[in-house]
Amino acid sequence: MSLDDEKLQKICMPYLSKQQQVLKERNNQFVHYTSADNAKNIIQSKRLWMRSPKCMNDYMEIEHGHSQLVDFFNTQKHKDYFSKIMNSIAEDASDIILNQFDEWWKKIENDIYIASISIHHADENQSGRLSMWRAYGEHQAKAALVLNNPPEPIKGLALILSPAAYFTYEELESELLSMINNINDNMEFIKTLDSNKVLVNVITYLITLAVCLKHPGFKEEEEWRVIYLPKMQEQANELIEKSVESIAGVPQIVYKLVLEEYKNLEVTSMSIPNLVNKIIIGPTQYPLALLDAFHILLNEAGVSDTSNKIVISDIPLRT
Repeated sequence: MSLDDEKLQKICMPYLSKQQQVLKERNNQFVHYTSADNAKNIIQSKRLWMRSPKCMNDYMEIEHGHSQLVDFFNTQKHKDYFSKIMNSIAEDASDIILNQFDEWWKKIENDIYIASISIHHADENQSGRLSMWRAYGEHQAKAALVLNNPPEPIKGLALILSPAAYFTYEELESELLSMINNINDNMEFIKTLDSNKVLVNVITYLITLAVCLKHPGFKEEEEWRVIYLPKMQEQANELIEKSVESIAGVPQIVYKLVLEEYKNLEVTSMSIPNLVNKIIIGPTQYPLALLDAFHILLNEAGVSDTSNKIVISDIPLRT
């Protein structure tokens, strides 16, 4: 990302930029909580599945997120302020952004695919996070894949990586006003850029917010979303595969992120040996069996020193 692109992102995407900075300053990692069976499948297949929220619990949240953005721009004072600032960049920029946002949403609202990961803190290295283990309570065996943070893999993958926004409507309102204020305060810089680039950044952020808004009650999950929008990100590449899979008896389209190295796409550190920092085995009746199994799986995937990369959560199992 160029310095101008980085500055533009900070201006147009304040919450995303702030959370990226927090992640960097605290040197946190990401983690993927899942069933032990799915963790096995990820390692063996070298594929991370991205599913449609239509078949997940998050579907109504995404509809709710979109409706909250619509409410903001249906408020006349907000729309007038937005129009005043954006039309300073280019003629009719406000109408172009809002119309394209509506048009794109109609195209993609049923064609959104996500994979969920969470922030991982150093003090969770031995135990994991109890609330996340409880989220997989129906599974007898659970696992968390703690991930090394690749330098910048997303650029070559045509994906969006964004934190979930646990906003009330008032907090969303504040975020959108911050975006508009930022653009206004940095208008001299903005006008040195291609206006279309600025408009695309704003549209992309509005869509990202709609996909990532969540109820504040889920804040402790500290979720980030890997988002694939096939109709917007048409530069398909060999790192993303499409297939129909049956999940819990429901056949559905799934996009799979291939966890391999593809230097021709400038995507590095995405193979299992480079990506997986450790595996935490969740509270279970079968910790030693899982320990042996994951040693074999990681060895077969090319991971070295597996004895230091698998831990059993010390949270006691409740029966």
